Amino acid sequence: MSIWAYLEGAGVQLLRMVLLSGLMLFGMAATAACPERIRVVFTDSSYEPLIAGRDSHFAEPPGLLVSWTRQALQRMGCLERAELLRQPQVRTRRLITEKPARVDLVVGVFEGSPFSPLVEFPPIDHRPERDLSVGELDIALYARRDSDPVWDGRTLRLAPGQTVGALRDTVFGAIAEAHGWPTTDALTTENALQMLLARRTSYLLTYAGFADARMRADGQLAAQLVKLAPPVDRRRLYAVASHDFLRAEPAFVKRFWVEMCLQGNALRDAPFKCLPPPAT
Repeated sequence: MSIWAYLEGAGVQLLRMVLLSGLMLFGMAATAACPERIRVVFTDSSYEPLIAGRDSHFAEPPGLLVSWTRQALQRMGCLERAELLRQPQVRTRRLITEKPARVDLVVGVFEGSPFSPLVEFPPIDHRPERDLSVGELDIALYARRDSDPVWDGRTLRLAPGQTVGALRDTVFGAIAEAHGWPTTDALTTENALQMLLARRTSYLLTYAGFADARMRADGQLAAQLVKLAPPVDRRRLYAVASHDFLRAEPAFVKRFWVEMCLQGNALRDAPFKCLPPPAT
Protein backbone atom coordinates (compact mmCIF):
# COMPACT_ATOMS: atom_id res chain seq x y z
CA MET A 1 0.00 0.00 0.00
CA SER A 2 1.33 3.43 -0.94
CA ILE A 3 1.78 6.13 1.68
CA TRP A 4 -0.92 8.14 -0.11
CA ALA A 5 -3.45 5.31 0.07
CA TYR A 6 -2.60 4.83 3.75
CA LEU A 7 -3.07 8.53 4.51
CA GLU A 8 -6.31 8.59 2.53
CA GLY A 9 -7.66 5.64 4.54
CA ALA A 10 -6.57 7.23 7.81
CA GLY A 11 -8.24 10.47 6.78
CA VAL A 12 -11.53 8.71 6.13
CA GLN A 13 -11.38 7.04 9.53
CA LEU A 14 -10.58 10.35 11.20
CA LEU A 15 -13.47 12.03 9.40
CA ARG A 16 -15.80 9.27 10.54
CA MET A 17 -14.65 9.71 14.14
CA VAL A 18 -15.15 13.47 13.97
CA LEU A 19 -18.64 13.11 12.52
CA LEU A 20 -19.57 10.46 15.08
CA SER A 21 -18.29 12.62 17.92
CA GLY A 22 -20.23 15.57 16.57
CA LEU A 23 -23.43 13.56 16.40
CA MET A 24 -22.91 12.31 19.95
CA LEU A 25 -22.33 15.83 21.20
CA PHE A 26 -25.41 17.04 19.31
CA GLY A 27 -27.49 14.30 20.89
CA MET A 28 -26.16 15.13 24.34
CA ALA A 29 -26.91 18.80 23.79
CA ALA A 30 -30.45 18.03 22.64
CA THR A 31 -31.04 15.83 25.68
CA ALA A 32 -29.57 18.43 27.99
CA ALA A 33 -32.03 20.99 26.57
CA CYS A 34 -34.94 18.86 27.81
CA PRO A 35 -36.13 19.18 31.41
CA GLU A 36 -35.78 16.03 33.49
CA ARG A 37 -39.57 15.77 33.72
CA ILE A 38 -42.37 17.48 31.78
CA ARG A 39 -45.87 17.15 33.24
CA VAL A 40 -48.43 18.17 30.59
CA VAL A 41 -52.11 18.41 31.51
CA PHE A 42 -55.25 18.53 29.36
CA THR A 43 -58.85 18.97 30.45
CA ASP A 44 -60.90 15.84 31.09
CA SER A 45 -63.75 17.31 29.01
CA SER A 46 -64.20 17.27 25.25
CA TYR A 47 -62.95 20.22 23.18
CA GLU A 48 -63.61 18.56 19.82
CA PRO A 49 -61.87 18.66 17.43
CA LEU A 50 -59.05 19.91 19.66
CA ILE A 51 -59.39 17.39 22.52
CA ALA A 52 -61.47 14.25 21.98
CA GLY A 53 -63.21 12.03 24.49
CA ARG A 54 -63.91 12.54 28.17
CA ASP A 55 -62.59 11.65 31.61
CA SER A 56 -58.99 10.61 32.32
CA HIS A 57 -58.40 8.55 29.16
CA PHE A 58 -57.16 9.82 25.81
CA ALA A 59 -59.42 8.91 22.89
CA GLU A 60 -58.05 7.52 19.64
CA PRO A 61 -57.50 9.76 17.81
CA PRO A 62 -56.96 11.99 20.85
CA GLY A 63 -57.72 15.34 19.23
CA LEU A 64 -55.57 17.95 17.54
CA LEU A 65 -54.06 19.56 20.64
CA VAL A 66 -52.88 16.23 22.04
CA SER A 67 -51.40 15.19 18.69
CA TRP A 68 -49.69 18.56 18.23
CA THR A 69 -48.25 18.36 21.75
CA ARG A 70 -46.78 14.92 21.13
CA GLN A 71 -45.36 15.97 17.76
CA ALA A 72 -43.91 19.19 19.17
CA LEU A 73 -42.19 17.33 22.00
CA GLN A 74 -40.96 14.68 19.54
CA ARG A 75 -39.40 17.35 17.30
CA MET A 76 -37.74 18.87 20.34
CA GLY A 77 -36.35 15.46 21.33
CA CYS A 78 -38.18 15.59 24.66
CA LEU A 79 -41.18 13.28 24.25
CA GLU A 80 -39.64 10.54 26.39
CA ARG A 81 -39.39 13.00 29.28
CA ALA A 82 -43.07 13.97 29.08
CA GLU A 83 -46.03 12.69 31.06
CA LEU A 84 -49.38 13.56 29.45
CA LEU A 85 -52.44 13.55 31.72
CA ARG A 86 -56.13 14.43 31.61
CA GLN A 87 -57.79 15.72 34.75
CA PRO A 88 -60.50 18.15 35.96
CA GLN A 89 -59.56 21.82 36.01
CA VAL A 90 -60.28 21.97 39.74
CA ARG A 91 -57.47 19.46 40.34
CA THR A 92 -55.14 21.21 37.88
CA ARG A 93 -55.78 24.52 39.62
CA ARG A 94 -54.82 23.02 42.98
CA LEU A 95 -51.67 21.30 41.70
CA ILE A 96 -50.40 24.33 39.80
CA THR A 97 -50.68 26.58 42.86
CA GLU A 98 -48.72 24.25 45.13
CA LYS A 99 -45.15 25.22 45.99
CA PRO A 100 -43.43 23.90 44.00
CA ALA A 101 -46.06 23.46 41.30
CA ARG A 102 -46.91 19.85 40.42
CA VAL A 103 -47.98 20.74 36.87
CA ASP A 104 -45.60 22.13 34.24
CA LEU A 105 -47.71 22.78 31.12
CA VAL A 106 -51.47 23.03 30.58
CA VAL A 107 -52.64 22.82 26.97
CA GLY A 108 -56.00 24.39 26.13
CA VAL A 109 -56.54 27.34 28.50
CA PHE A 110 -58.93 30.11 27.51
CA GLU A 111 -57.71 33.69 27.43
CA GLY A 112 -59.40 35.80 30.08
CA SER A 113 -60.13 32.80 32.29
CA PRO A 114 -60.03 33.12 36.11
CA PHE A 115 -57.29 30.49 35.75
CA SER A 116 -55.13 33.00 33.87
CA PRO A 117 -53.34 34.67 36.84
CA LEU A 118 -52.10 31.26 37.99
CA VAL A 119 -50.11 30.52 34.81
CA GLU A 120 -47.82 32.05 32.20
CA PHE A 121 -49.23 32.67 28.70
CA PRO A 122 -47.24 33.15 25.51
CA PRO A 123 -46.76 36.86 24.89
CA ILE A 124 -50.18 38.25 23.99
CA ASP A 125 -49.61 41.69 22.53
CA HIS A 126 -52.49 41.61 20.01
CA ARG A 127 -50.15 42.40 17.15
CA PRO A 128 -51.28 40.81 13.86
CA GLU A 129 -47.85 39.27 13.23
CA ARG A 130 -47.74 37.54 16.64
CA ASP A 131 -50.21 34.96 17.87
CA LEU A 132 -49.14 31.78 19.63
CA SER A 133 -52.66 30.63 20.52
CA VAL A 134 -53.42 27.01 19.67
CA GLY A 135 -57.13 27.18 18.91
CA GLU A 136 -60.34 29.15 19.03
CA LEU A 137 -63.71 27.91 20.25
CA ASP A 138 -67.29 29.15 20.35
CA ILE A 139 -68.93 29.47 23.76
CA ALA A 140 -72.65 28.84 23.49
CA LEU A 141 -75.87 28.49 25.45
CA TYR A 142 -77.90 25.27 25.53
CA ALA A 143 -81.39 24.72 26.87
CA ARG A 144 -84.08 22.06 27.05
CA ARG A 145 -86.32 22.14 24.00
CA ASP A 146 -89.46 22.14 26.13
CA SER A 147 -88.42 25.22 28.13
CA ASP A 148 -89.18 27.80 25.40
CA PRO A 149 -85.73 29.43 25.65
CA VAL A 150 -85.09 32.91 24.27
CA TRP A 151 -81.65 34.33 23.37
CA ASP A 152 -81.17 36.98 20.69
CA GLY A 153 -77.45 37.57 21.07
CA ARG A 154 -77.92 40.27 23.69
CA THR A 155 -80.74 39.34 26.03
CA LEU A 156 -81.35 35.98 27.67
CA ARG A 157 -84.83 35.40 29.05
CA LEU A 158 -84.56 34.33 32.67
CA ALA A 159 -87.58 34.11 34.94
CA PRO A 160 -87.11 34.74 38.68
CA GLY A 161 -85.25 31.81 40.21
CA GLN A 162 -83.86 30.54 36.90
CA THR A 163 -80.08 30.18 36.58
CA VAL A 164 -77.37 29.38 34.06
CA GLY A 165 -75.21 26.34 34.77
CA ALA A 166 -71.50 27.05 34.36
CA LEU A 167 -68.28 25.34 35.33
CA ARG A 168 -66.94 26.89 38.52
CA ASP A 169 -63.90 29.22 38.38
CA THR A 170 -63.74 29.18 34.57
CA VAL A 171 -64.18 31.59 31.68
CA PHE A 172 -67.82 30.44 31.43
CA GLY A 173 -68.67 31.73 34.88
CA ALA A 174 -66.82 34.96 34.14
CA ILE A 175 -68.81 35.48 30.92
CA ALA A 176 -72.11 34.77 32.70
CA GLU A 177 -71.19 37.25 35.42
CA ALA A 178 -70.33 39.90 32.82
CA HIS A 179 -73.83 39.47 31.34
CA GLY A 180 -75.41 39.69 34.78
CA TRP A 181 -76.82 36.16 34.63
CA PRO A 182 -77.33 34.28 37.93
CA THR A 183 -75.38 31.04 37.86
CA THR A 184 -75.33 27.63 39.48
CA ASP A 185 -71.79 26.34 39.83
CA ALA A 186 -70.82 22.91 38.48
CA LEU A 187 -67.69 20.94 39.32
CA THR A 188 -67.37 19.44 35.83
CA THR A 189 -68.86 20.12 32.41
CA GLU A 190 -70.67 16.78 32.53
CA ASN A 191 -72.10 17.78 35.91
CA ALA A 192 -73.34 21.06 34.39
CA LEU A 193 -75.04 19.14 31.57
CA GLN A 194 -76.75 16.76 33.98
CA MET A 195 -78.02 19.70 36.07
CA LEU A 196 -79.68 21.11 32.94
CA LEU A 197 -81.31 17.77 32.12
CA ALA A 198 -82.51 17.43 35.73
CA ARG A 199 -84.09 20.92 35.54
CA ARG A 200 -81.86 22.27 38.28
CA THR A 201 -80.76 24.97 35.82
CA SER A 202 -82.49 26.56 32.85
CA TYR A 203 -79.46 27.01 30.60
CA LEU A 204 -75.99 25.58 30.13
CA LEU A 205 -73.10 27.86 29.14
CA THR A 206 -70.12 25.93 27.80
CA TYR A 207 -67.82 25.50 24.80
CA ALA A 208 -69.78 24.33 21.82
CA GLY A 209 -67.61 21.30 21.06
CA PHE A 210 -68.55 19.48 24.26
CA ALA A 211 -72.33 19.60 23.94
CA ASP A 212 -72.29 19.30 20.14
CA ALA A 213 -70.25 16.09 20.34
CA ARG A 214 -72.57 14.64 22.98
CA MET A 215 -75.65 15.46 20.91
CA ARG A 216 -74.15 13.91 17.76
CA ALA A 217 -73.40 10.71 19.63
CA ASP A 218 -76.72 10.48 21.49
CA GLY A 219 -79.93 10.95 19.52
CA GLN A 220 -82.04 10.95 22.67
CA LEU A 221 -79.97 13.79 24.13
CA ALA A 222 -80.19 15.72 20.85
CA ALA A 223 -83.98 15.44 21.02
CA GLN A 224 -83.97 16.98 24.51
CA LEU A 225 -81.56 19.89 23.98
CA VAL A 226 -81.31 22.87 21.68
CA LYS A 227 -78.24 24.98 20.95
CA LEU A 228 -79.05 28.69 20.99
CA ALA A 229 -77.70 31.02 18.31
CA PRO A 230 -75.66 33.11 18.03
CA PRO A 231 -72.69 32.01 20.18
CA VAL A 232 -72.26 34.08 23.33
CA ASP A 233 -68.53 34.53 22.78
CA ARG A 234 -65.49 33.22 20.93
CA ARG A 235 -62.23 32.77 22.83
CA ARG A 236 -58.70 31.70 22.00
CA LEU A 237 -56.97 28.77 23.67
CA TYR A 238 -53.32 28.66 24.70
CA ALA A 239 -50.67 26.28 25.94
CA VAL A 240 -49.58 27.79 29.25
CA ALA A 241 -46.82 27.10 31.77
CA SER A 242 -46.70 27.20 35.54
CA HIS A 243 -44.79 30.16 36.97
CA ASP A 244 -42.21 27.75 38.44
CA PHE A 245 -41.66 25.89 35.17
CA LEU A 246 -41.20 29.02 33.05
CA ARG A 247 -38.77 30.39 35.62
CA ALA A 248 -36.76 27.15 35.62
CA GLU A 249 -36.96 26.33 31.88
CA PRO A 250 -37.55 29.57 29.92
CA ALA A 251 -35.80 28.44 26.73
CA PHE A 252 -37.68 25.14 26.62
CA VAL A 253 -41.07 26.76 27.21
CA LYS A 254 -40.53 29.35 24.47
CA ARG A 255 -39.44 26.61 22.03
CA PHE A 256 -42.53 24.60 22.95
CA TRP A 257 -44.85 27.55 22.31
CA VAL A 258 -43.43 28.08 18.83
CA GLU A 259 -43.40 24.34 18.03
CA MET A 260 -47.08 24.05 19.01
CA CYS A 261 -47.88 26.88 16.62
CA LEU A 262 -45.89 25.27 13.79
CA GLN A 263 -47.56 21.89 14.35
CA GLY A 264 -50.99 23.43 14.03
CA ASN A 265 -50.08 25.39 10.92
CA ALA A 266 -48.68 22.26 9.25
CA LEU A 267 -52.19 20.79 9.14
CA ARG A 268 -53.77 22.03 5.93
CA ASP A 269 -57.36 21.92 7.18
CA ALA A 270 -56.64 23.00 10.76
CA PRO A 271 -59.63 24.91 12.17
CA PHE A 272 -57.38 27.72 13.36
CA LYS A 273 -54.05 29.19 12.29
CA CYS A 274 -51.59 30.80 14.68
CA LEU A 275 -48.99 33.37 13.69
CA PRO A 276 -45.50 32.61 15.03
CA PRO A 277 -42.86 35.31 15.42
CA PRO A 278 -40.29 35.61 12.62
CA ALA A 279 -37.47 33.06 12.75
CA THR A 280 -34.35 34.42 14.41
